Amino acid sequence: MAAEIVAFDERVHRGQVVRLWELVFGYEAAHNAPGLVIDKKLAVGDGLFWVATVDGAVVGTVMAGYDGHRGWIYSLAVHPDCRGRGIGSRLLSWAERGLASRGCVKINLQIMEGNEGVRGFYEANGYAVEKRVSMGTRVLANIEGVQDRRSLAAEGSVLPGVRMDEVEIVSGGVELLGRVAPLWHELNQFHVGVGGPFSDEISGRTFGQRREGLLAGGKALRVEIVYHGGDVGYCISSVCGGVGEIDSLYLKPRYRGRGLGRRLTESALRWMDEHGVSKKVVVALAGNESAVGFYGRFGFRPRNVKMELPNSGKADPGAAPEGAEDAEGRNEK
Repeated sequence: MAAEIVAFDERVHRGQVVRLWELVFGYEAAHNAPGLVIDKKLAVGDGLFWVATVDGAVVGTVMAGYDGHRGWIYSLAVHPDCRGRGIGSRLLSWAERGLASRGCVKINLQIMEGNEGVRGFYEANGYAVEKRVSMGTRVLANIEGVQDRRSLAAEGSVLPGVRMDEVEIVSGGVELLGRVAPLWHELNQFHVGVGGPFSDEISGRTFGQRREGLLAGGKALRVEIVYHGGDVGYCISSVCGGVGEIDSLYLKPRYRGRGLGRRLTESALRWMDEHGVSKKVVVALAGNESAVGFYGRFGFRPRNVKMELPNSGKADPGAAPEGAEDAEGRNEK
C-alpha cells in the first residue's frame, strides 16, 4: 500500500513519531529530545510538520521552518523497513511545496557528522553542498534540565538527578560477563525492534550463546561495566589474531548522550592499541543507524555489506568479516 502524507496530528501521531525518531536519530542532547521538539514545533503553529503513514502507522516524518526569507528542512526520517520506496523523496517534496507556497526563495538543510550517507539522497533531490561553516548555540533557559553553560559542557552533568562523579566504570575480563547478561537482554530487545525480517531470529538469541561466541577462539577479552547504584551499561571488546573488535556496547536510555559511550569506546580502542592490533572493527546491525553514526565519529567507515536470506536455514555462501557472526553493534543514544 502506498504511503499517505498528512499533517501531524498530536492526538494520533505523537507516540509513533517519538518512537520513530528514537529509532532513526537516537538523539544525544537534551535540546533534541523528541517530546521537546514536538512541543516547540506545535507552539509555533506554522503547519509545517507532516507524517507519512501506511495503514495508519507512521513510517516517515518531515518538518520545515520559514523565517520569511529562507526555509529549512528538519527531521526527515523514514523507518528502515520502508526505505527504498520513494517515501523520503515524497516527504521532502511535500515540505518544499509547503515552503514555496509561503514565498520561500531558498531552502537549506544540515547533515550531522557521521550521517554523511544521506548526502547522496539529497543530491539526487537537487541539493548541493555549500561552502559554509555552521555555528550554533543553545538557549539554555528553554532546555529542561540544563542550568548553565558550564553544566551543559561538563560531561554528563545535565543528567537530572545524577552526579557524574558518582558514576563508576569497572574494568575486567571474563569474570564480569555475568553482570552483562541483564543489560544484553535489553540491547537484544532493541535489536528485535530494528531487525526487520531478522527480528524473529534475533529474538531467539540467548546470552549463553553470546557468551560461548565471545569465549571461543582464544580471544583476549575486556569487559567494562558502568555502575551507578546498579549496572547501567557495558562495553565488551576483544583481540584475536591482531584484530581488535568492539563486540557489544550498551547504555540504559537515561545514561545516553552524556559522554559515557564515548568514554567506553575510547577506552576499548586504547586497550586494543596496547595489544598492538593491526586492525579495529565493529559490526552494527542493519537498521541501527544511530550506531553507524556514533562509530563514524571515531573514524570507523563501512567496508563490506553482508546480506542474508531471512530464515533461509542455509549456510552462508560468502566469507563474512571476522567476528561478524556474533557481533552486536550497539545502541548508545
